[in-house]
Formats: sequence, C-alpha cells, structure tokens
Amino acid sequence: MMHYIRCTSYGVVVLCIVAVSVASCGGSDPAADGSDVEAARAFSSNGARIFFTAVSARDDSITVRGVARAPDGRSMYACADCHGPDGRGAPLPFGNATYRTPDITFAVLASTVPPRRKAPYTAGTLGLTLRTGVAVDGRKLDDAMPRWNMNEEDVRDLIAYLKTLSAVQPVPTTP
Repeated sequence: MMHYIRCTSYGVVVLCIVAVSVASCGGSDPAADGSDVEAARAFSSNGARIFFTAVSARDDSITVRGVARAPDGRSMYACADCHGPDGRGAPLPFGNATYRTPDITFAVLASTVPPRRKAPYTAGTLGLTLRTGVAVDGRKLDDAMPRWNMNEEDVRDLIAYLKTLSAVQPVPTTP
C-alpha cells in the first residue's frame, strides 16, 4: 500500500524513523570519512553534489530548518535520500505501509500535464519553495520537507541539476 507523506505529525514521525534508518546506513555526508575533496570531484556539477550530499562545492554552508539536522544546522539528509537518486520519488517503508515521496524532476514540477494536479513551478518559484516550505499554489509543504538555507547560486545549481534529471526520462504527455 502506497501513501503520500502528508502534512501531519504522523508524517513527521515517519520521517524521523526513516531518518534514523538512513543515518544508521551512513547518511549522506561525504565529509564524515574525510573524503570531502574526493567526493566533490565525483559529481558532475555543484547541483549534483547538493542533490546527493546537501553540501555545496562552495565554501557557503547549506543549512536547514524544521527537520533532523546536525548540531551545526546542516541537513542530515540530501534530496536523493528521500526523493531517490533519479529524483522521481522513492518508497519509504514504515511498518506495514510504504510512503512515497513526490517526483522532483523539474519537468514534472513545471508541468501542467496530468498526472500533475498542482500549479506548475518556475525556477524562481521553486527556489522560493525550497527556502520557505510554501508551494507555488500557497499550500504548506509537509513538515518533513526541509526549509533550505542556500545562496542564490546554489539554488540555481540545484535547479539546473533537477533539469538534467528531467532529461533522463521524458515526462508523460496527453495522447
């Protein structure tokens, strides 16, 4: 049974339990084992690095509000930890249920074609949503979604990377 994480305290509890599971598998911080420089070279772009590690190649710190974070304010999880390595959403098992995170490839977020039932994003509105946790249509995102503190360049780099994920597989169109 698939459920979407909703804006409820239950969803936050689910995320916390999933977070503990992910953390026990090593988390997403390449600096944890001293390989930060090597990890930075392994990514095709700064946006890819942010997507997979929640760490910028720049000296600027990316911190989060509202979710599990390290004492320095950095996220304990990156986009790929919840939305999958391809950005298309990932199942998060919890007990007898599985919760699925949404597809965050830019083509889907910017689409007006079904199955998307929400207002489409632009690069500007997506950047604002990443920072505030308020969707383009005014609804509050689930509390499990981090509110990212990123500079403009890092936001642009991340969105550019989400656009490359969109190119990997075409978005469905109407017949």
